[in-house]
Amino acid sequence: MTTPPRSLKWYRELAGTKARQAAGVFLVEGDRAIRQVIALHPREIIEVLTVDDPDKDYRDFPLRRLTAGQARYISSNRTPQGVLAVVRAPSGLYSPELPRAPGGRVLLLEDIQDPGNVGTLIRTAAAFDFSGVILTEKCTDPLSPRCVQATAGAVLSVWLRRTDRYLELARSLRKDGYVLVAAELAGAEGRPC
Repeated sequence: MTTPPRSLKWYRELAGTKARQAAGVFLVEGDRAIRQVIALHPREIIEVLTVDDPDKDYRDFPLRRLTAGQARYISSNRTPQGVLAVVRAPSGLYSPELPRAPGGRVLLLEDIQDPGNVGTLIRTAAAFDFSGVILTEKCTDPLSPRCVQATAGAVLSVWLRRTDRYLELARSLRKDGYVLVAAELAGAEGRPC
């Protein structure tokens, strides 16, 4: 399948939060991460961009062939991996409301601005069977290219909420019987948070 080509600039601008929010999509780069999305959320893939001949797993999706130079232009990585996917953004990401069924365990990240750290924490939460991740508005956007790369394709494996009303969400969870446990980087041993 092929789709009418969008401008290369459109893909490149998806590195920015405003463009991602306006389009409702984000980019996933690299074969391993894209295969993770295919395995768990294939309906969320809108298009695959590839430099090489498409792998058979990619042929079920709309494809666009790129030159190596075009891939470098679009990619946020210093060394592009030759394959990218345009993926539908998760619903409710910027909502101040919890999902109807928030699940058993939820991770709350407060003001973590390093995209690699946020991505790693999302990936770890998914690996340990957490249902969702709440992020403060000061956290890096979980759909930013470096964050998505650090999730290794697990960005859609948990629900995400990025909001300035994160404390309200935590209170709501507590009211519903969740136990809140806090960790502080500069905390003193034995001192309650």
